[in-house]
Amino acid sequence: MSQGGYQESYQMMPGSGSPPSVHSRERKCRWCNAIIDDGKIRCAKCGKDVENFVEEDGPEHIGKGLQMGVTSLGHHTLSGLQDFVQEPIKGAERDGAKGLFKGVLKGTGSMVSNTFTGVLDFSVDTLEGLRNTPDAIVNKMRKKNKNATPTYHHGVEAEGEGKILESYVHEKTKPKHVVEGLSRGLKSFATGVFQGAHQLVTQPVQGAQEGGFMGFAKGLQRGVSRAVTKTLAGTLDLATNTLEGIRTTPQAVKDSLK
Repeated sequence: MSQGGYQESYQMMPGSGSPPSVHSRERKCRWCNAIIDDGKIRCAKCGKDVENFVEEDGPEHIGKGLQMGVTSLGHHTLSGLQDFVQEPIKGAERDGAKGLFKGVLKGTGSMVSNTFTGVLDFSVDTLEGLRNTPDAIVNKMRKKNKNATPTYHHGVEAEGEGKILESYVHEKTKPKHVVEGLSRGLKSFATGVFQGAHQLVTQPVQGAQEGGFMGFAKGLQRGVSRAVTKTLAGTLDLATNTLEGIRTTPQAVKDSLK
């Protein structure tokens, strides 16, 4: 989701051939939202690596979202498998059979945790790519035809700056835990549904007042279009914020136990 106010910049992950995943001057950890200092490859707060930085505007379209999601899923899966193999060996070398047992538990936990996180990353990246896809399509059409109809923001022409499926969430940080994520998502979903229903009712009436039957038909078309985009925007907010909250919950629990 768009946060705005950041100058575009990219950084390649040290020692990695993967594409950059930073699209802002301020880099934040996907798990705990801590700001990452320049040149650092791990979050000082939760220890996660630089691979977890996110683009402020998200993937440009669903294809890019799927690509980012698959990359993250693969990265976390491999990291978990590596720990699953190495931790028992390290444990056995340190403390014999007892260390082996602890290593198996630690490695298994890492594999499960990393795989789960990768699945969440895949889901969020795909959904954010889906959110940005309508704008990508419209912008491509407008490049071909400069006289094309202006982009609709939130389904309403000239309503304001933003994406067609702009998020209703105004907070600039990720939710700290699943309860906060669910709360934000439900609030946005309710806003989208309410505003969509409002447009569905008012636009046909306004159209009829201005142009009779033909105006009613055009107003109904606008109302349906706006109801769909607003409801879909709220639905995406509900899904992405809930998933982000689930992802940050383990770290929130750890912080509360310190």
